[in-house]
Amino acid sequence: MVIYVDVLLVINYIMDLILLICVNKILKRQASFRRIFLASFIGELSLIFLVLDINKIMMLGIRVLSSTMMCIISFRAKSFHYVLENVIYFYMLGTITAGCCYFLYLISEANLIYVILVVLFGPLSAYLFMKLYKRRVVYQHLYTGYIEFYKGKIVFLNMYLDTGNKLIEPFTHRPIILVRDGLIPTYDYCTIYVPFNTLNGHGLLKCIRVCNIFVEGKKIQNCYVGVSNNNLMNGTTDCILNIKCLEEL
Repeated sequence: MVIYVDVLLVINYIMDLILLICVNKILKRQASFRRIFLASFIGELSLIFLVLDINKIMMLGIRVLSSTMMCIISFRAKSFHYVLENVIYFYMLGTITAGCCYFLYLISEANLIYVILVVLFGPLSAYLFMKLYKRRVVYQHLYTGYIEFYKGKIVFLNMYLDTGNKLIEPFTHRPIILVRDGLIPTYDYCTIYVPFNTLNGHGLLKCIRVCNIFVEGKKIQNCYVGVSNNNLMNGTTDCILNIKCLEEL
């Protein structure tokens, strides 16, 4: 079989680009298309090693390394768990895509034995995929948005709607959303401290007023922003919305 290098490069680039876009949509990473576009070129570098005399184990390591680099360039490296999750979904989607392509190839070749094998292992692969996907039900409550701070500062965030977050400012009864510390621009804000109780203890939460909060293009009004010292949800999100925000979404 004749393989044209230019066709192979183009197809490989398009597939990597599609997979990264799918990961970005499923996990709601808010990655720019420019970063995804550039990251897809990393997958082309691994094709160079196809012409070299390299054993399969080393080739597998090169492929995993290139995939990890693509995910880091596309979505950044907020934490080890964050990067690992991106890589797992990249390979999971890639496996399903490759299986579908292979199935179409087998159908076109009318090879009965391979078609039977695909029919047997296809549902198993789909079942495992759905099992993993159901664990991501949490992402049904993920939103994208941004906060407008004073002096024109804007911070884009991955937001999680937590039905357990019922924090309110006790005097005005305004809801409080939590933002990971380090994302809030340095500024002399008007600060208040709100008492809170959790399973791990109690204390005072530092809260500030902001100009506007937008979630999926919708404006959330009359909210305080609480500064959280914890890395929320293992780095997959930057902000926890209040249950009262559900009324405006």
